[in-house]
Amino acid sequence: FLEGTSRSPDAMPLMLVDYQGRPMAGELPGSVTTTEWQSAVATAMREKKPHLRVFSPGGRPSLVMAFPVIYPYTRDAIGAMVGVVDLDAQFHRRAAGLTEGQGVDLMLGDQVLESIVAGSGPHSAASGQALALPQDMQRHFPTTVQLPLEPPLSNGALGIRLYGMENPWFGP
Repeated sequence: FLEGTSRSPDAMPLMLVDYQGRPMAGELPGSVTTTEWQSAVATAMREKKPHLRVFSPGGRPSLVMAFPVIYPYTRDAIGAMVGVVDLDAQFHRRAAGLTEGQGVDLMLGDQVLESIVAGSGPHSAASGQALALPQDMQRHFPTTVQLPLEPPLSNGALGIRLYGMENPWFGP
C-alpha cells in the first residue's frame, strides 16, 4: 500500500510504526526530525485518537499527523500511521496568484509562521523562502480565515490572514 502511494508526485509521505514507535514501512522527509513525529505518535497512541501538530523544522512549517492503529478486540493502540504535509510548499503554491499590493500570512494561533507579499523580493512566493513579515509592519484591512481541521491541532489554530500592503483610502 505505502509503495503504491509514494509513486505519485503529489503523494503525502506516510510511515507505519509499531507499538514502540519503530518504523515498519514507509518513510518521512528528512526535514521532520524523529523527535517531532515520535512525540505525535506517542500522544496519539496514549490517547487512542488522532494527533495533529505543526512543527517548523528549519523555519519551514509542516503538519505532522499521527493516527493510532487500534486492535479491535482489545482496543489497544498497536501502532500508528504518520503523515506529513509540507505547509510551506502548499502555502507558496497557492499564494503565487496574489495580485500586486496584496499579502498573506500563514498563522498558528496569533503567531505568523510565514508571510508572502505579491511581487518580487524575499517575501514573494517565487523566492521559496520561509520568512515572516515583522509584526509591526502595516497590514491594511486584514481578514483572517481559520482552517478547520478535525481533530484540531494540538498547538493552536491554523489560519490564513489576507491583507493589503497599501491603504486604498490614501492616494499619491
